[in-house]
Amino acid sequence: MRVTSRARDRGHPVPPINTQVFLTGIRSVCKVQLRFSHNHHQRRGMMMRGKLLIACVVALASVPTAASASTAELTYPTGTRLATGNTLKGVNTGSITFKTAGGALLWECTTASMTGTLVKNNGTEVEANVEALTMTGTAAESKCTSGEVTGNKKVTLGVAQGLPWCLKATSTMKEDEFQIRGGKCSEASRQINFGLDDALGECKYKRGEAIAGTFTTEPSDAVLSVPASEFVKESGSIGCTTAYRIEFSLTLERDEEGTHPVYLS
Repeated sequence: MRVTSRARDRGHPVPPINTQVFLTGIRSVCKVQLRFSHNHHQRRGMMMRGKLLIACVVALASVPTAASASTAELTYPTGTRLATGNTLKGVNTGSITFKTAGGALLWECTTASMTGTLVKNNGTEVEANVEALTMTGTAAESKCTSGEVTGNKKVTLGVAQGLPWCLKATSTMKEDEFQIRGGKCSEASRQINFGLDDALGECKYKRGEAIAGTFTTEPSDAVLSVPASEFVKESGSIGCTTAYRIEFSLTLERDEEGTHPVYLS
């Protein structure tokens, strides 16, 4: 998510400000001016330096911070805001891994596909209802591979408090952050439930808080990356792992034939 300062000139937004470069420029100018006042105005040096210091502080304080001016906007093609109601899909980049807290690999899926509907995209907030998600692997019956005694796993989302989920990015979040939580975006937040089936039956897992990840910004395609996010066992046989951490990345696209990546800014 980029820090932007939005104004309008004949209906067109001002290009985003690179805040870091702007701050560096202000600091450099202030440093030079303070040195000049010290070397060339000996009698009034203290007074001028004081005035310049105040001016620099005011200038620096007026620059928007990431916390107060971060925005999220989904575009397709680049620079054109994508209308709500469009169907989005997420296609995995790399494997989807399930690991222990110590980082040992439990299961691995090679393919993931997510679809949802864009319900908000107003220039500062993006929200989409995730309605379908599949994760498959290279084992028999497209199960995700496992080195465990209980064998390969089938990922199931058709469990109580499974889908739909809400995927969102707002100005109240950290820079370049998105979150996924249980329930539609128009509903109250709830936990996320996940099912993993093996030879011993179904293992049901839950996560009470939202999953937090990061996204890449324009001009790159919108790639959503989820770091190791823990789910704990809610029910299942004694053979079910007590907890796991899932990690994956998805490229967001328009859900239509061909490849049509969208962009986040």
